[in-house]
Formats: sequence, C-alpha cells, structure tokens
Amino acid sequence: MELDDTICSSCFCKDQKFLHNHWEGTKGHKICTSCVLFANKNSFCPTCFDIIAGTEELIECVGCKSNTHVECVLDKDKPSLFECLTCKSPKRLVFDLKLKELKGTKVMDKEAALLLLTAAKIVKKLISKALDEAVNAAAKHAADTISVKKKASEAVERFMKLEDRPSLLDPPPETSRETGRLQRLSL
Repeated sequence: MELDDTICSSCFCKDQKFLHNHWEGTKGHKICTSCVLFANKNSFCPTCFDIIAGTEELIECVGCKSNTHVECVLDKDKPSLFECLTCKSPKRLVFDLKLKELKGTKVMDKEAALLLLTAAKIVKKLISKALDEAVNAAAKHAADTISVKKKASEAVERFMKLEDRPSLLDPPPETSRETGRLQRLSL
C-alpha cells in the first residue's frame, strides 16, 4: 500500500510537517519525528538528546533499556535502578510543532527544534549506514561478476582447444604418402 507523503508509515498520523526517510536494512520508510525517536531510543541520550558515540560512559534505563550519559543523570551516585526521563514522561519524545512569534516571524520552539534535530541526526546515521552497506554489497557483487566472467572465459578457451583437436569419430587425416598413392591409382 502506497501512503501519501503526509502520513507516517509507522503510526499513520496525518498532516505531519516533517517526515523522515527512516532506513531499516535495505528498506526506507517515511516516518514522523516522534516515531524516529521512539524506534531509535538507543541512538541518543534521552536527557540531553545528543547522539551516542559509543565512547561515553552510559547507564541503562530499567524500563525501556535506553542509554543515558552518566553525566546527564540527576542523581550523580549512579543509581542501581535508573529510570530515564522518557519512561517518566513518554510525551517528552512526541514532536509537537509549536510556532512562536519572534520579531514578526514565526519560529519553532526550542523543544520541538531539539527533537527534530535529534531525529534528523539519527536518520542521517541510518542512511549513511545503509549507503555503506549498499556500496559494500555492490563491490562484492562486482568482484563476484568479474570472477564468474573469468571462469566463463577460461571455459570457452578450453572448449575452443577441444574443438581444434580431431575427434575419435573423424577419419584419420591423410598423409602425403597415401595421397600420392591414391593419386597414382586414380590415373
């Protein structure tokens, strides 16, 4: 089923202002900012919304299993049962475009801008990963094709050499002595 460009293919909400091309493996889906964030909870810190690079010290939420930077945890004693801000308030990741008037221009509020930016960074990372996988698959396919072409060329060459050899079913070639004898007899 082909969806309209204004409908999220995950939650099916309508009239989204921003839909992202979210990649899972080799398939892309257009999903809203909130769905990108909920689907990729382990890609960003739910407190500061920075993308997790993998080198930071993290603490895992007992509820959703998302990771939070240790320095973002309010209780600096590293609680054994940590619950992230998203589990405490799930609506925190719901993108709601609230426009404010600023010097005669409508602008997005800071919270919505932060959610949109985080979702865009996640999608960029997913698209880059999908691109790398596609490039690697294409290179492997090209190498396999070259190998198969080489084997086919070698098989054709072997066949051509076999075709040049006389068959056991063919009459033996006449020698010059036999040719001369046959010529004398025919005269």
